[in-house]
Amino acid sequence: MKKLFTGIFFLLISILVYAASAELSSPNQIGDAVANAGLTKKRLFTFQLKMTAGSGTLTDVTFSTSGSYTANELNKLELYYNTANTFTSATSIKSLTSNLGTGSHIFSGLNKALGNGNHYFWITADIAQSIIPNHTISVPAISTTDITFSETFYKGGSTIAGGTQYLEYVVVTENFDGTWPPSGWTFNGANRSSPAYSGAYSLELQPAGDYAYTRKVNTPGLITFFALENTGSQYSFEIQYSTDAITWNTITTYSNTANSLTKSFKFYSIDVHTATYTNVYFRFYLASGNGDIHIDDVNITLRSPNTQASNVTFSDVGPSRFTVSCTAGSAAQRIMFMALGEADPIDADNGVFYTASTNWQDPGSQIGSSGYYCIYKGTGTSVSVTGLTKKTTYTVEVMEYNYSDVANTYIYMPSPAYNHIKTASTDPPSAIDFDSVTSSSFTLSWSTTPDLSYVLFLKEDTSVYPPKPSGTYKASDDWNNKGDQLGSSGFYCVFNGKGKPETNRATVTVTNLQSSTRYYVVIFTLHDETYSEGCACGGEVPTATKAADYFASIASGNWETVNTWDSTNHRWTGTTTWKSSRDGIHWNDATLKPTSNAAKVYIEPGHIVTLTDNESCSILHFDSGWIQLGNYNLTINSYDSASGNPQFIYNGTGTPQMTTQGTNYIVSVTSQSITRLPSEVYTLRINLAGSDTLSVPLPNDVTVTNLAFDNGGLRMNSHTIKY
Repeated sequence: MKKLFTGIFFLLISILVYAASAELSSPNQIGDAVANAGLTKKRLFTFQLKMTAGSGTLTDVTFSTSGSYTANELNKLELYYNTANTFTSATSIKSLTSNLGTGSHIFSGLNKALGNGNHYFWITADIAQSIIPNHTISVPAISTTDITFSETFYKGGSTIAGGTQYLEYVVVTENFDGTWPPSGWTFNGANRSSPAYSGAYSLELQPAGDYAYTRKVNTPGLITFFALENTGSQYSFEIQYSTDAITWNTITTYSNTANSLTKSFKFYSIDVHTATYTNVYFRFYLASGNGDIHIDDVNITLRSPNTQASNVTFSDVGPSRFTVSCTAGSAAQRIMFMALGEADPIDADNGVFYTASTNWQDPGSQIGSSGYYCIYKGTGTSVSVTGLTKKTTYTVEVMEYNYSDVANTYIYMPSPAYNHIKTASTDPPSAIDFDSVTSSSFTLSWSTTPDLSYVLFLKEDTSVYPPKPSGTYKASDDWNNKGDQLGSSGFYCVFNGKGKPETNRATVTVTNLQSSTRYYVVIFTLHDETYSEGCACGGEVPTATKAADYFASIASGNWETVNTWDSTNHRWTGTTTWKSSRDGIHWNDATLKPTSNAAKVYIEPGHIVTLTDNESCSILHFDSGWIQLGNYNLTINSYDSASGNPQFIYNGTGTPQMTTQGTNYIVSVTSQSITRLPSEVYTLRINLAGSDTLSVPLPNDVTVTNLAFDNGGLRMNSHTIKY
């Protein structure tokens, strides 16, 4: 009996103590959405407290944030309160402006009196202007232990987590609640009505054929929206793009049979980063069916570049200037910054507008307080900078960026390419001139300054950016007996000395070069045992063609048309029908026409070479193509040993054609893959190297005078040979 009384006593005490209660819930929790850079009061999470049997004072709310975002992408976390479930009239009761990264946070010292009834709270974030696209933030569910009152209360209930918010630079945003029709949109039948995900209206598509499309978007990344199927049972709803608003291409289709919409609003996201669309419209189109489709809160984001600029190099390096160049990445624009000294690279701040200046004495915008100032911004890949200090090191970094002119938004690709350069002590030569260019030699000349020495290097076939010289280099103007190499770059020293004081110029003639070969030259100045930074200036030229070189057509044209030397501008000029090579591998524009001394002559596919005079050659190969003889003769000095008739080699596809002018040419077939033969051939010779078991399928009917077999056979392939 005593024990029963004791139990009842404690039960009564508990009831009296906990008569007042707070019930925690999260109706209409915040779902997935896009959070635009610079947006304030972005709702992350909502919860409700229902007070019964008394009032209480809320002192603390503990919560956490998660995701890939960083602290500097938020300006503020804030708690809003209202007695009605309406955020627009809610008031701020606490904010946090520090330690905003992922993890636990607390709104403390609230002292918010809550009477009987429902009380509504929202946790929001102010998004920074400079963000990293596609970073995320969310607030997980909170529990009763995260809610603290000054009084002792019974606390019950639970919440669900808030949706994922995607940090993005939004260039098109529309919730269809403002001015109608929205600026920049085009409609056909579509109108606004309820229900809506947010606000009062959504965009309604019904009947089939209704559509609405956006203004042009330059470099889109994501298309996000909320959608539902309100009524109806059949539909095909398409998201499309177009460059001209006439021809539309479908990106994604939602239908009642596949990829269906729900009966309540749901968040949809379409990633078009990899599609790399440029200047396109996006259309929301009800293609067919009786469905009543509603869309709301449309956002289109700016695409992030995915391939960085590279290969930062310098040229025209003087005491107060240089030109910096790079290889473009995947974006349409790139930006360059410069800092004094050998500095580590710094990322630009997304969303920030930078102004460029090429005059270092009046610098452009700075990245924060980093010491990096903007020197270029645009679609090009090089810029010349002035106002520098001699014998001083500078660092230049380059990064790709995408830009929206409508939203005035910038996304800069992180981890820029960069390089260092030291300005020269004196001005370099303005140019290197090439003269007296033959198939085996040329002369180089340049302006000089009396107190400077000049070290000239030459390289064959391919160009690379040369390393900085150090030490002493022995020079040789005989390419068969090369001078010292600049590191392992393939550049060899051909001159090391001063110019002539009476002319202020220096000259060197390099001999024993190879014909039809491109040579690259760079020059460094030397003063007080210090070399100029970067090659002061340079140039390139191919040597002239030698008669014994290989020839191949590069375009249709006359047999004798080749490049000629322009002695005023010190370069080869004009157009040419031919390219030439010393070895059949390294080719340059020809400066001599093919003759009987040529190693081989190739007629490439699709080219028609026309004679304007009698010509000759030795070994002639067709890779299809034509030779138009007209009223002239082409003497081929490659003969069939048995008959003594001239022959040409056919080893390609297509139809080799030649006007014979009474000469009986032999067609020597060396490939099993021929697709066409002339309809009349004097001698058809089968010459498949390797095995007599191989055969050529006859591609068409042919009339021949002679048929010869060296190696391999001939299959008729449903065609005929007529003698």
